Amino acid sequence: MKLLDLASTFSLLILGHASPVPNIPITDSSCLQPITLSGQAPLVPDIHSAGLVRPTTLSPYTVSTGAINFNTPNGVIFKNNGQSSDITTLVTFNFPSESQGKTCSFHFFLDPSAVLSGSGLFDVFTSLAPATHSTDGFPPGNQRNQQVARMQAVKPGEATYVSGFPNSIQSFPCPSGVWPIELVGVFDVDNIQWLGFGVGPYVTWS
Repeated sequence: MKLLDLASTFSLLILGHASPVPNIPITDSSCLQPITLSGQAPLVPDIHSAGLVRPTTLSPYTVSTGAINFNTPNGVIFKNNGQSSDITTLVTFNFPSESQGKTCSFHFFLDPSAVLSGSGLFDVFTSLAPATHSTDGFPPGNQRNQQVARMQAVKPGEATYVSGFPNSIQSFPCPSGVWPIELVGVFDVDNIQWLGFGVGPYVTWS
């Protein structure tokens, strides 16, 4: 079953007029591919003995207009050489009390059903505040703060940290409560799409 057939339900593809973010004029869909589902999207493999925290919300953000599509079932990191607006994803984590005083590590995992093309590079920024609702434009915008990592996505598998850039979230004191971040494409062409909270970004703690 193609997600293209389920766009009205999952709003996943940015293909022509079927866009997951309202009012985004995609003029070139050559980088975009349908994602094929085989049953339920697989979860992040349990390769860590530490605790694991998944996002509470994923919210694609249209850079040119400031539009936020709040709490979608999918994540998108998209750039197509300026032919249409860049799309980032605002991610919100909510850390449990059990993680306080522990050491956290940020990860990003793509399963075989994900879309990955272009450079596959993305930056991670902290946000001044989490997304809380959908908007058609500014304010509040993405509220981008500080860069904390550059990563190289792979499919399937775990993204790796790129040396020579900030990597403070590779190992850092676990945040207290809500932790908002933004995932941003790096070079002129980037297309990273994933479905659900069992893949994409997550944090381990120990």
